[in-house]
Amino acid sequence: MTNVFIESSDFDIGDGEQFAFISRVIPDIKFLNNSSSGKVNIVLKTRNFPGDSLTTNSTSSIASTTQQVHIRSRARQAVLRLESYDGNTDSGNDDTGWRLGATRLDVRNDGRR
Repeated sequence: MTNVFIESSDFDIGDGEQFAFISRVIPDIKFLNNSSSGKVNIVLKTRNFPGDSLTTNSTSSIASTTQQVHIRSRARQAVLRLESYDGNTDSGNDDTGWRLGATRLDVRNDGRR
């Protein structure tokens, strides 16, 4: 599994009228093979206004033991991307399969600073 990803479409954080703050991601990923050493990256991209381009806000590595990832992101819209963890130089992630479940975001309304 190298150079593969799955990416959501743009979604409004809250109702999209106000800025919202994302403080945590709770991943729901099941590793099928090589679960002890397999990893994927979870990437959060955000934008403040509908015409703006996406900005990569955070990239976090998720392993089978990861329960939550703390981030700091403030925006109106977001895109969630899961991608192969290609940081291994020894191709240690090649035989890793994974299945995506219902990943959760901790969101609250917030103002823009």
